[in-house]
Amino acid sequence: MSIRSDGTELTSFNSTHSRDLHGTVPLSSPMTLEAATPASRCQPPAIKIYQVWSQRQLGGRNRFFCWGRCIAGPSMDYHFQCCTWSCLIGPSVFYFVVCAPYLWSRVTPWLPVLAGASLLSSITLLLLTAFSDPGIIPRSTLQIERPELQEQVALATACPRIRLDPSGTAAICDITYEQEQAGYRWCPTCCIIRPPRSSHCRDCDNCVLMFDHHCPFVNNCIGQRNYVFFTGFLVSIGFLGLAVFSGIWMWYMHLNGSGGVSEEVKLILILAGLPAVLSLPCVLGLTAFHAWLNCIGRTTKEVLGRQRQDSQQASSVGPETAPSLLAPRGPSLIPARAPVS
Repeated sequence: MSIRSDGTELTSFNSTHSRDLHGTVPLSSPMTLEAATPASRCQPPAIKIYQVWSQRQLGGRNRFFCWGRCIAGPSMDYHFQCCTWSCLIGPSVFYFVVCAPYLWSRVTPWLPVLAGASLLSSITLLLLTAFSDPGIIPRSTLQIERPELQEQVALATACPRIRLDPSGTAAICDITYEQEQAGYRWCPTCCIIRPPRSSHCRDCDNCVLMFDHHCPFVNNCIGQRNYVFFTGFLVSIGFLGLAVFSGIWMWYMHLNGSGGVSEEVKLILILAGLPAVLSLPCVLGLTAFHAWLNCIGRTTKEVLGRQRQDSQQASSVGPETAPSLLAPRGPSLIPARAPVS
């Protein structure tokens, strides 16, 4: 340190220079704020795909939650969702609050335990079905926005890469006659060639791999990537319905034999048990139907819709072209959290 003639102190150059070599800038330096502030903080945050999914027509009417980590169907299924959760939660609450204490102490504790496990698994599988990517095939607009997607889609669907017009801003139809005979189809909405057993969902407005159907009660398409969750949900809610119905019935018979049932209890029982009574046969029938579909290797749309001929053509080529719905899910082709230009 040196001292000027006016008595003020001057920091030596060697000291400052040695600190600069170690990457430390004195707090009094005007460069301190610039060095401590990264350049990225001065730039606006990058726009993600899920934020402009509908505005830029990168996809259909899907909704994203948890910052793009969860994807669901359109909002028009709201009333069906309320029906699903009411039939699931209402009878279960009545069962565990009113009937479970009697079953635990007088019958066996295993009945409430198994019912609780079925309820937990039903809720978990319902959420996985409702908020999982069912196997959406990216539209041509999204593949143009993210060019690396074209190779991923081609590998996952065994379809050729999209062909662009001379301007490079729109895809053109270049499907061949051989591809059509093999079950491939051109989607005029998504402007892509979709593989066999896939279809365009009118509700979500997307092409879905190995499309089964759109289920408004879970507010999502049922396809290649969430069919396992959907099947597990049907089986789990079927066991839950049987457990709840049998538990309420045993509790009612005990109450009726020990002195009768009041009118208030009957009214509450009807309100709580009626959804379970009405929905249980439908759930069991739907579970049996999908078990049959898995045995024959078909989807709901192939059996009930116009894709039966396409499915037969695809399955006649070989088992590799028509895998079971319980085949591996495969990766999601929607990079919802990736930035866009």
